[in-house]
Amino acid sequence: MNSNEINQLAKDLFNAKVYLNEQLLPNLKLTIKQRVDEYKQRDYERYQADIPAELYQITLDGIPTLSNHVLKTRLFQNYIPLFYNAGGKSIPKETAELFWLEQISLQIEKYLDQYGNQLSELEKVLNQLEHNDLGTLINIFQSRQVKQETKQNIQLIEDNYDLIEDFISQVVFWKDEFHGDIPVKEKVKKSKQFYLDALYQTMHPHVDRLLSHGDVFITWVLNQVNAIVSNLKEHSYPVYHEQMIRLWNKLQKEQATKDIASYSIRLLGSNEPNFPNLDSLIADNVTLQDLAIFSPQELKAQYAMPLIDTEKIITKAKQVVEKLSKEAFPIFNAESLTADKLRFLSLLKFCNNYSFKQKAQEKQIIQSYRSLLRAKSVRDSIAITNYDLNFVSTYDYIDWHKATQSIYQSALVIHQAGDNLKFDELPDNSLKRIKADFIANGAIYFSLIEKLTGQGKNQITATLPKAIVEQVNHFPLITKDLSVNMRAYQDFGTKYILSYRNVLLGDEMGLGKTIQAIGVINHLYQIGSRYAIVVCPLSILENWKIEIHKWSKLPTYVFRNVKRDKEYQSWLDQGGVLLTNYEQCSRLIEKKDLGQLDILIVDEAHYIKNPEAKRSQNVYLLANKASYKLFMTGTPLENNVSEMKQLIQALNPALSQKIRNAFNAGQLSDSKFKEMIATVYLRRKRKEVLKELPKMSIIERWSTFN
Repeated sequence: MNSNEINQLAKDLFNAKVYLNEQLLPNLKLTIKQRVDEYKQRDYERYQADIPAELYQITLDGIPTLSNHVLKTRLFQNYIPLFYNAGGKSIPKETAELFWLEQISLQIEKYLDQYGNQLSELEKVLNQLEHNDLGTLINIFQSRQVKQETKQNIQLIEDNYDLIEDFISQVVFWKDEFHGDIPVKEKVKKSKQFYLDALYQTMHPHVDRLLSHGDVFITWVLNQVNAIVSNLKEHSYPVYHEQMIRLWNKLQKEQATKDIASYSIRLLGSNEPNFPNLDSLIADNVTLQDLAIFSPQELKAQYAMPLIDTEKIITKAKQVVEKLSKEAFPIFNAESLTADKLRFLSLLKFCNNYSFKQKAQEKQIIQSYRSLLRAKSVRDSIAITNYDLNFVSTYDYIDWHKATQSIYQSALVIHQAGDNLKFDELPDNSLKRIKADFIANGAIYFSLIEKLTGQGKNQITATLPKAIVEQVNHFPLITKDLSVNMRAYQDFGTKYILSYRNVLLGDEMGLGKTIQAIGVINHLYQIGSRYAIVVCPLSILENWKIEIHKWSKLPTYVFRNVKRDKEYQSWLDQGGVLLTNYEQCSRLIEKKDLGQLDILIVDEAHYIKNPEAKRSQNVYLLANKASYKLFMTGTPLENNVSEMKQLIQALNPALSQKIRNAFNAGQLSDSKFKEMIATVYLRRKRKEVLKELPKMSIIERWSTFN
């Protein structure tokens, strides 16, 4: 090589290295960084637009320790953009261009790793040769050693000439590639992951940590939702209701233990004539509980009784224990209110008064939370991070996106419902206050016990055919504007009357026949049947008025004394309940504008048992005008079948005729009679439906007579 060639080669190598290191490579990396940042910004905006605006703000506001600005910055910093849109098979153009730039950068770095040191050494040799005048190389004044080194350096350059030329050509090629416009498909040669890893490294100094963690916003959402649900698990209707039921079961078990302990085994055979003799057991103070744990063989050996007898005794004892355990009803009265009973009553009242809206919102939160967890499970099974999402199929991406949206929507519902929950309302912990309230409102508490624990239903319907019970229980009773908590038997009685229209209600005194009648009138009033007449003895007329006003919003009018015509006209104009006594019925039936009645209620109906009496005839005429007829009496009419048949005649003449025909044909057995009157006569006894058997209260009220 001559001097000019060496000088030009040194210059070209120097220029190529300077351009590469000071312009091409820095500009390439800067361009990649700028494009990645721009891409991240656009992808983050798309990501943020996918989040419901309300949920986004609620979530940020739910982290009070940091400002919204700081939180938004943190979200952006921790965001991993998705370089493959919608999981498509083809590479998006922007991503392909980034990959191509990254490919050039990686090629340069790889080339420099392989040949960088060698090129630097060659550059030094060229610089050394360049500063020598080649024309003097054969100068006789040069030493043999210098001549030899120069020849060797020239030989080294000649040997590596191709490498130097290749490098200079590569720099030109990389420059053209960087600024050129090569078709996208020809650019990307390697795998997604190869380039993705390189691109992500340009985004964040701790990108490896980000790539292994899930979505920061989703994490915030889940933390806040979990806090709401966690609070709900401590303060919600199901929690309090479960506490109440647990206490009830405990009290019932304690009562069963007492009932079993107090049961005399002498009663085991009281209804069985051939039951084994129990005298030896009674003399030995054997208890029902003892018998329940004895085996027939043990009892036989200890008391020298036949095995057949001991088997019968043990079987009967176990049946009684099971029955007592099942039917045990804790005693609630002022003297027996233990701390557990008072806590139960507190929870009972609290659950009854629990806001329906709050219950619905709590249920909505739990349902939405379950949906959220299901969606999160689907989402995580596909991809936890956006990095993972780059490698999924189109179909999986669609499912992933749907699951993410489901998480957002469920979380928003939970937040919206959670904002309206009142966690500060708790059951009353004042045992003294609870006791006072129970003493004042015992009937309400017993009604709630029956409804919330299901106690008393079997006793109510034990004597009625199953078909009747099912029909009555399915009646859609309307209780709007009623302020009374009817007990289970009262609720059943009200539905029974409405189901069969013409009914003789024979409940014992003190069981609330009046309340059931008010329930019937109110139901009819709510559906537009607004004309009701109540006929009763004058002595209880005022009580009827008081009870109606106490338990309902039904308008009432009294047809008696000098105001009767005015009251009658108001009733006729507006509808409601017209109260009157037996003596006024003759005046009522004379009213020519008295049309069809929706319901007639006759209290103390045994007053009209004599069909020859004028009083009875007047009431019968009113009954003929009524779509619904309810006769009420506490007198046990089953002891006087003739009186019952007369009242049934007024209520349901067709049924009365069937009863007479069966009687005349000698086919009216007791069971047949009960079956025939099952849809017209309903009677419950206090001992059957009132477990607590409260003392009956008699309140005197005085009315003013003309």
